[in-house]
Amino acid sequence: RDDLGAQFPLMVEEYIEGELYRVDGVVHNGKMCFIAAAKYWGTHLNYLGGGCLGSVMLDPETQLAKDLTDLTERLLLEVLPFGDNGSFHVEVFETTDGGLVFSEAAARLGGGSIVEEVEASYGVNIKTLTLAVECGNDAAVAEIMSMRYSQFVSAGQLHISPKNKTLVSAPSQCEFPYVSLYELQGQAGHNYQLMTHTNSEISRFVVKGEPQELMEQRLQELVWWFEEKCQWD
Repeated sequence: RDDLGAQFPLMVEEYIEGELYRVDGVVHNGKMCFIAAAKYWGTHLNYLGGGCLGSVMLDPETQLAKDLTDLTERLLLEVLPFGDNGSFHVEVFETTDGGLVFSEAAARLGGGSIVEEVEASYGVNIKTLTLAVECGNDAAVAEIMSMRYSQFVSAGQLHISPKNKTLVSAPSQCEFPYVSLYELQGQAGHNYQLMTHTNSEISRFVVKGEPQELMEQRLQELVWWFEEKCQWD
């Protein structure tokens, strides 16, 4: 409220110190059809400021992954009015003392390369699965789930944002053996600006099959490689 009595809407959020995780999946006929957890690598603010953002899939057998997916299932099926069918994207903080704090939930597919990252780990394309669920095609849902990998495969994703400069050149291919997907979204000669939303990356990667403890190191290696290969004016 100002001196004249006018009121202004405010939203206050608590700062949570710790790691940020995400949980993505699909609900079918009011039950959890598929669910998978991942840890973010980097921050969204750094990403918007010309940096990068990635994530690493969590082995579903770890206690942290189980805690994250259990929390998400309770939130969506018992607390929030999610509905009987559809995909979801949930974000959760893990505090420095190991507690879990709910951040946000969305009734949609996760952005970035989450669809490709999840498929690399589990063999399930959650976009295709969502379409089958939304259309009420139970036979297609069963067929998709039957193709799920019998064993978890470690995977991660990485997005690199543009600089506030003109792109002179960038690598068109990436030949690291652990990279299963590389796409250059940028175009030489184009003048770029810093992103205002987290969906205007200049390049993206999906990493697959590396030991879990090396995944974040691989993402950092790709950032260094891309920055070395790019030329900006």
